[in-house]
Amino acid sequence: MAGTPHLIPISGVLTQPSSTHLFICLKKKKKLVYQTTVFLSRSSISLGVPALPARLMSLPAIIQFIVFLALTYESAIGIFGDESESLSIFFVFTLISLEGLCGGLA
Repeated sequence: MAGTPHLIPISGVLTQPSSTHLFICLKKKKKLVYQTTVFLSRSSISLGVPALPARLMSLPAIIQFIVFLALTYESAIGIFGDESESLSIFFVFTLISLEGLCGGLA
């Protein structure tokens, strides 16, 4: 049983990983990426990075709206197609990182 890397234990039974299992793993990683970038954005002030000027305070909200549109388009239609799934996952995680940075600036 130790030589079967593609099987995962679920309730004591070894089964093939399902799309639901992979979805849960990706969902947890998305939360971690978002929370990490929010933390980095909020703690950047203590590192000496100046705060966002008042005249640019609407910029994070605009960027978050653009990220929302891009994520909506990616989930509905797909930007990169089915053949480049890893590029699509990288794109989504990059957008989530950008969203976290903007969320920390707000």
